Amino acid sequence: MDQSHFGSQITRGLVPSSGEFAPRRWDTVAGMEGSAMLDFDDDVDDFVAPENKATLLQASAHLFKSFVGAGILALPFAFREAGFLAGLLMLGAISALSLHCMATLIQAKQRLQALHPYIDFNFGNIAQLAIGPRAKSIVNTAVVATQFGFCTSYLIFSGATLHHVIWKSTGEKSGPGPEVSILCCGLIVVPLCMLKTLKKLSVAALIADGALVFGLGTVLYYTGTQLRDVGIADKVDAVHWDTMGTFVGNLVYVFEGVGMIIPIEQSMQQPGAFVPLMVVVTICLVMLFATVGLAGYLAYGPMTCQMITHSLPHTEVVATMRVIYSLGLLLTYPIMMFPVLQITEKTVFGLQPSTMQSAVVRGSVIFLSCGLAVICRHFFGYLTSIIGAVGCTGLLFVFPCLVDLRVQQISGPLPFF
Repeated sequence: MDQSHFGSQITRGLVPSSGEFAPRRWDTVAGMEGSAMLDFDDDVDDFVAPENKATLLQASAHLFKSFVGAGILALPFAFREAGFLAGLLMLGAISALSLHCMATLIQAKQRLQALHPYIDFNFGNIAQLAIGPRAKSIVNTAVVATQFGFCTSYLIFSGATLHHVIWKSTGEKSGPGPEVSILCCGLIVVPLCMLKTLKKLSVAALIADGALVFGLGTVLYYTGTQLRDVGIADKVDAVHWDTMGTFVGNLVYVFEGVGMIIPIEQSMQQPGAFVPLMVVVTICLVMLFATVGLAGYLAYGPMTCQMITHSLPHTEVVATMRVIYSLGLLLTYPIMMFPVLQITEKTVFGLQPSTMQSAVVRGSVIFLSCGLAVICRHFFGYLTSIIGAVGCTGLLFVFPCLVDLRVQQISGPLPFF
């Protein structure tokens, strides 16, 4: 199949025949079931002036924050489930495979965009152009489910922190429970979730990065102190076959930023630099994941909690760290929820919802996220594992491979990465 045939999938009018910019609207795709629709998004960052797009530093901050969230706090627990040797080996293998799949997806997207420059290339439209309309529905559902799950885990951690640090540490034995704490955290993120471009969240991303770095630094300090003063915990095993599945799910969950790589790439001043930037950021992240997971497990062994912060000593520094880390997660929440809100708005109200319609959808999604967080607040480690195993696997491994195969039929093999 050649490029001309692939281009014929788009009906006349999708790409303007004259040199003038065509109005953005909905157009049909010929040769696909049900005359499926591709959208031209008024908010898409491809049509934003270059000076208003994200710099390399801002894109790096978005990437770091997208992959460093609540999941990394469950890595020591994941190493407990797998064993330190199996954990390290599988971390390296899955990280390399994840990086390859993400780079392949971006390269395929860039080739498709060269053929159809006026389409909003989100996950769903890439799936539709490369595979078909049903693939778009499946991918959009997976994006919404996984990103929604990530944000729910942020509320669980932040709500637990608010409850334990603020109320429990003051000695109050009665009063609002953790459910109220989670709802309060949900109210905090509402204003930021009303913003409709990633550019406006760049400052929040930088603040979140600083908060997350401080929190992880504190975790590493206390686990390192535990190893120095006490040594490696008893009953630390190299391999645990019986609970290996929990580790794999948690590890895939850690790559929670996969749903954000296309919005971040589209928001950049230099989209061509995204893949090299992603390589550097991913290598740094893998080193961080290995250090946090291994140190936490070796320090506390079978007593490692689902959230490593609950294994740390109850000091004022740790309490402060929990609050600051929670702040970082709450600032990350609107960025990770970004594709969920966009897809939900378009599904419910069409391409251009009114301000009131947008507010209703966004508020409802946040409320549902709070509700799920309240229900699952006692199962943080297992929730992250389920999200990783069920949702992230398809987006991270299956979807990029299918798109790659389809694009290779059109324009030849993509360079191996």
